[in-house]
Amino acid sequence: MVTFTARRSEPALLLPARPTPRETKALSDLDDQRTLRYYETVVGFFRRRGGDVRAPADPAKAIRAVLAEALFILNVTKI
Repeated sequence: MVTFTARRSEPALLLPARPTPRETKALSDLDDQRTLRYYETVVGFFRRRGGDVRAPADPAKAIRAVLAEALFILNVTKI
């Protein structure tokens, strides 16, 4: 069995990795689907590949960096 420790801290604003364009975008058809209007809490756990030595020293810092990059990509991608 795997165990881990989670520490709750004060909320922090996570900004996109780079400046994003200032524009208005129309909602897509995906935004109009009833099943996507509600938030569902999901926690996923994944096994590390055997022999993979790229584990980050600070997993929380790595997750913040990846989310910041995703926010940038979502803001500059035209749908």
